[in-house]
Amino acid sequence: MIRSVAVFLVLIGGCFSPGIHAQSVDRLGLEYNYYPAGHIAALQFEWSHNNHNAWNIRVAVNRSLRQDFSGLNDDERGWGPGVSLGYRRYLVDHTCNGVYLGLRTDFWWMTINWKDQNDIPSSGTTKIKVLQPTMEIGYGFPVRKDWRLNAAVVNGMEWNVVTKGADVGQGWITLLQLSVVKNLHLSEKRSMINTTW
Repeated sequence: MIRSVAVFLVLIGGCFSPGIHAQSVDRLGLEYNYYPAGHIAALQFEWSHNNHNAWNIRVAVNRSLRQDFSGLNDDERGWGPGVSLGYRRYLVDHTCNGVYLGLRTDFWWMTINWKDQNDIPSSGTTKIKVLQPTMEIGYGFPVRKDWRLNAAVVNGMEWNVVTKGADVGQGWITLLQLSVVKNLHLSEKRSMINTTW
């Protein structure tokens, strides 16, 4: 956790660095994450106000297929919605393409169905609220005018901050992420409206 905070402070410091060619960029996109115990699909909005720095929010659905990975139960499967807030520092150019580093915090509302095949088989349902801070390294590829493809490796932790029912899995998580985003030019449209008025 201390390392995560230190990295965040280094990255966030760039937000207040003056630069040339500052511009606002608004992007909307679809995102898919694969991890060994499930899948995440999301709708993402990204906003960049100055050179190299961008904030993003997303709404997502998490499909968990942990099976026996947790070590607590023989099978765990479930799903739930979530929301996220993230920050990215683009290292190459001010158009938010190229290599980037990022931090994101997710919050999930998950329902997990679990089973145990012991001497006395048992099963049940657990509802959890999950805090999931992650760090990412990725690359943004401009594919055509106003469109970009992102690919990233994401690593972090899952904490079950609220558990209603039997304990279910939590811990380290690694994800492979792909997203396609489109520049909406909202800032330019707002400028045109203000100029007209």
